[in-house]
Parts: sequence; C-alpha cells; structure tokens
Amino acid sequence: MKGKDRQTVADVALVVSGSEEAIFDLARLNGVSLDTEVSGLEILEVSVLDRQVTNYYRLNGIVPASVLEEAISAEHDNQE
Repeated sequence: MKGKDRQTVADVALVVSGSEEAIFDLARLNGVSLDTEVSGLEILEVSVLDRQVTNYYRLNGIVPASVLEEAISAEHDNQE
C-alpha cells in the first residue's frame, strides 16, 4: 500500500493491522520514525491484529490522516 496524503506511521498501522501496536514494526520495516508523514511512500505491511477494525475502515472508506494542516503550513514556512 502507498501512504496517503497527511498520513503518519500510526495512521497506516491502524489501516493495515487494525491496531496502533503495529506502529513500531511498521517504522522499523520501513526505516522511518514514528512521526514521519508517509504520503506517497510504499509501505511494507504487517500482520493484522484486529480484523474487525481493518474491515470497518475498508467497508466505510475510512482513511485516517493525522498530520494537521497547521503543521503542514508551518513546515512549508520553515522551508522558505
């Protein structure tokens, strides 16, 4: 799966495994920190820990994205 706009490793952990417990494995497997925005990054998948959660997200089109617009604006301002 590819990371979506404004997603962090924690967001992806919820989508692919159904639990934030997978955040450490995802970060390690993908060589990123826990708060890395993963937009466009190809994500290595981990084991599903809670099938009910993954099914709920999939069936309802839920795509968690934790990076706030203010954080994006601040980062952009710092790069100028």
